[in-house]
Order: sequence, then C-alpha cells, then structure tokens
Amino acid sequence: MMKYLMANWKANYDLSLFLELVQSIPEGSNFVSIFPPFLALWPVAKNLPFGVNLGAQDVSIYQSGAHTGETSAEMLSAMGVHQVLLGHSERRSQGDDLRCLEQKLAQMTAHRLSPVLCIGANQKTVDDALIAALMSQLPAGLERFHDFKIAYEPIFAIGTGEVADIDHIANVLKKLDLALSTRYPYSEIALLYGGSVKASNVRDILAIGYCSGVLVGNASIELKSWKELVEICRTFS
Repeated sequence: MMKYLMANWKANYDLSLFLELVQSIPEGSNFVSIFPPFLALWPVAKNLPFGVNLGAQDVSIYQSGAHTGETSAEMLSAMGVHQVLLGHSERRSQGDDLRCLEQKLAQMTAHRLSPVLCIGANQKTVDDALIAALMSQLPAGLERFHDFKIAYEPIFAIGTGEVADIDHIANVLKKLDLALSTRYPYSEIALLYGGSVKASNVRDILAIGYCSGVLVGNASIELKSWKELVEICRTFS
C-alpha cells in the first residue's frame, strides 16, 4: 500500500540544495510531494521529476487582483501546484483561524487544489477530549472535496526532535479515522503523521495501520536524510 512522503521546507531558502533534493527523487515517485517556500516554487517546478507532486505552504483568501503581497489559488494552479498545506500550527499561531481556513478552502475549490490539513494539540494522553479538540480544528468546506489529507502533528513534537510514542500515534489515528469517516462519509481521507519525522523512525510510523504517510520538516532539507526517507517510503509503494 502506497505511503505518502510530504516535505515541508518551511521558510528556508537554499536553491542549490533544493535542486539537489528534487533531482535525487526517482522519476515516477508519485508518493512524494514537495512544499517549497513561494520564492522557490517556480525553479522547483521546472526541475521536479515526472510524477512528483508540487505543493504550496499556503494560499490567499483572495482571488487574483488588487491584493498586494498575496498569492492566489489561481496563481498556484498556473504554476503547477496541486496541493496546499492548511492549518499548520505555525500558521494558526499567526492568526489562521477557522474562518480564514474556510475562505482559503473556497479559493482552492474554485481552482481544484487539494488540501493537506494539519491538526494538532499539546496533549499526550489519548482520550475523547483530545479527539474532540482535533476535530474542532476542521473548517467547514472540507466536505466539498472528494479526497483530502489530514496530518496529525502533536505540537510537542514539531521541530523539537521529540517524536510522539508509536502507541500514541496509532491510537490517535485510529480514533480520528472513525470520527472522520462519520463526519465525511463520502470523502476519501488519507491520515498522515507529522512531528520530528526522520529516517530512523519513519519505518515504524508508516507501519501503523491507519497511517497513510508522513509530513516531514527539518529532515526533508538534509540531503542524506531525504534520500533515506525516499527509499524507505518507496518500499511501502
């Protein structure tokens, strides 16, 4: 069963490294998605191997037009972007609330961009309260998409080097799978895990039954680590 490998390069910029990273991916690796910063979208798009997916880290709530500094869904689509990260904790902390996410989803719907929606909490105990908190982070409008991805990223694991316990991840994803299938019965949903994912732990994470892939931050912009991640994920495809 294919497992997705999604690389969030965040606000980093090293074009020569970026080109090395994308050129190291074998052609036909349709399980891989790259989310560069906006300034690197075009050079990455021009060098992306066949089959690899291009994503954006954000999208404007506005249509193209008189909105200085914004990057519209239409612009992203024209550049070859197919997926957009939404709701990452680093964006929510900058003011991306549910209303904002709903507006972004509306723009994405108009230009057929697929959401990769991040949800997370700082709680290590898996209980009904945690699942309710995670589900409350899902904006209205997701039901308009035939398929989308949800990335569970516990806040205590983002950029800290601390990976959530495998049992924790498995329990959360199992409960989320049930809750999501109840709320969105007509959508195909892939559940991902994100938070200090690296080559040394990705195999155990991907072996979790309800885990369809990983969202990787720091380890996706280190060439040796990235190559290892691609090869490990390839074995699941």
